Amino acid sequence: MKIMLSKALLFTILFSSPFILSTNAQKGGLLETKKSPYIKLRNVNIEDVKWNSGFWGDRMGQCEKTMIPYMKEIYMDRALKNFKIAAGIEQGEFWGSWWHDGDFYKWMEALVMSYADTRDKETGRQLDELISILARAQDKDGYIHTAIQIGHGIMISGFTNEQKFNGKKRWASLQDHEVYNLGHLFTLAAIHYRVTGKTNLLNVAIKAADNLYAVFKTPTPELASLIFNPPQIMGLIELYRSTGNKNYLQLAKTFIDMKGTGNWKGMESQDNIPVHEVTEAVGHAVTGTYLYCGIADVYAETGDTILLNVLQRLWEDVTFKKMYITGAVGSYHKLTIGKENVHEAFGVAYDLPNATAYCETCANIGNAMWNWRLLGITGDSKYTDIMEQVFYNSMLSTIGLEGKSYFYTNVLRWYGKDHVLLSQDAYQRWNLPRGGICCPPNTVRTIAEMSNYVYSLSDKGVWVNLYGNNTLKTLLSDGTPVQFIQETNYPWDGAVKITCEQSAKKEFSVMLRIPGWAEDVTLKVNGTAVSRQPSSGSYFELSRKWVKGDVLELNISMPVQLIEANPLVKENTNKIAVKRGPLVYCLESQDIEENVSLKDIIIPGDIDFKPMYKKDLLGGVTVLQGKAWKNVAETNWSSALYKIMKVPKPKEVNIQLIPYYAWNNRGVGEMAVWLPAAR
Repeated sequence: MKIMLSKALLFTILFSSPFILSTNAQKGGLLETKKSPYIKLRNVNIEDVKWNSGFWGDRMGQCEKTMIPYMKEIYMDRALKNFKIAAGIEQGEFWGSWWHDGDFYKWMEALVMSYADTRDKETGRQLDELISILARAQDKDGYIHTAIQIGHGIMISGFTNEQKFNGKKRWASLQDHEVYNLGHLFTLAAIHYRVTGKTNLLNVAIKAADNLYAVFKTPTPELASLIFNPPQIMGLIELYRSTGNKNYLQLAKTFIDMKGTGNWKGMESQDNIPVHEVTEAVGHAVTGTYLYCGIADVYAETGDTILLNVLQRLWEDVTFKKMYITGAVGSYHKLTIGKENVHEAFGVAYDLPNATAYCETCANIGNAMWNWRLLGITGDSKYTDIMEQVFYNSMLSTIGLEGKSYFYTNVLRWYGKDHVLLSQDAYQRWNLPRGGICCPPNTVRTIAEMSNYVYSLSDKGVWVNLYGNNTLKTLLSDGTPVQFIQETNYPWDGAVKITCEQSAKKEFSVMLRIPGWAEDVTLKVNGTAVSRQPSSGSYFELSRKWVKGDVLELNISMPVQLIEANPLVKENTNKIAVKRGPLVYCLESQDIEENVSLKDIIIPGDIDFKPMYKKDLLGGVTVLQGKAWKNVAETNWSSALYKIMKVPKPKEVNIQLIPYYAWNNRGVGEMAVWLPAAR
């Protein structure tokens, strides 16, 4: 049993940690792929991009001022207490979920990114204090998992289900989430090292990874049954990239090879068959997308074409058969297919229900992370399109506009107070529980890291993936310094101005992403139109010897687009969705004329939506206003089974669509993304 520490000793531990060896940032990317041999596009360094207000800049500011501190106070202080108990600093019982340590690591990752942005001394001091506690909590052999280390307490499942436990062995159950938590620790430590140059947290991760290697280097069916939730593969690759220790690369490959060899099988995960035999996305959508990210990371280091072929098959299956228009994945709360139970999972092809959609936020973010890795491997803009689709829609929809409330699921149809709640559904976004819910810290760290997705680098030059107000100051692969300022009101309009702020001594290229949804694009350099027409769904290359003051003016038209689904998606037969630019729109009952129900709204095929920016609505959004039809068909059926069809003249009604991400911020009401259409 660990003893209590005196205040004097605790102060020495917190502020004189022997692990702190350096104070200089190591200059690395969120994914440090500069030396990865099978990568076409590399990441810029974490601090090379700064937001300058605008859509994402405002959210980064809210993240630093509201999301991160509020989450600590309401959600993470209990997780920190678990580490203090494990360290012997405090006494008590464990309280939380099996994955609560991993939630804490994700929240710390957001804090590290905030520190990278602000270099706030108090944030840096807070990080050192937290890391010293983690180091004290770690067992001598490197093992760290507070629930099992403490060994007794209350385990939380879901939002409120509490269960007393007493005594747990290491590596005994897949539900214990040991490797899951370690994966997030490894990723956090690598990013912290790149931002700060300090090895205090890196040393904790190295000890834990060495312990994991000792346990799993010789795989068995029993061990293979523990790895259904696999962020440890991503984390091990980042540790390998930070340390050069090939054991971590080998262990990441081992975890992939172990899939399909365990005693535990089921549609809950991806453990039924070996990875190289996989032909479609099945099972739990979060563990699936995390696994696909890990496979992509291993490919980037090894060039194993079998893994690349698997990724391509999976991507086509998900993108063309199992992905929602919002970029969300994971149709089912729970369903039985044959003898298998499916939970929080991919469904069968084209089965995309709206009102009962699960679309867990972590799965949606995992989809974006996976496509980001595929972009790095291939340089193909189709992957960037999906990243953007997720970020503006099914990732942002989880969090309330005030930055303190969250959805776990992300439905596309809501019936208001009469909606039948399924697992994890809620009538309104909920404030954070103290138990352990994975999606909120995942959302916050993703918002904190958004600047790292904007640009990529190659030997050719700079690739512009996403648009927003920011400054890029980086080095090309040959050491050439470059600096650009991007100015835009994106996503509300498609005018983007990019100004060169530093002259270069050599010619290099700027590759501008032209979104797949773009219909009409113009591009000027220093006021002169380019000779070639940019085409949608590609990167447009501009090569020149850039000098200070050069200006790129990209204008992507943003007409309102009516989208229809593949006829095999029976849920959306004779329905349309509405998009403008990267944003999916929805109709809420608050934006319909009085005494008109949302279920009676029909969208005429020739509807003329008028975009209008409203700065005082929902934090400032562009709405789409138009005239729809009210269904006035016979509704009084009494006891009749059949009637002669009559086609009355529809009544015009005014409607206003809002961006999907902003729904449910004005009280409980009805909402629909897919709306009945008249051609």
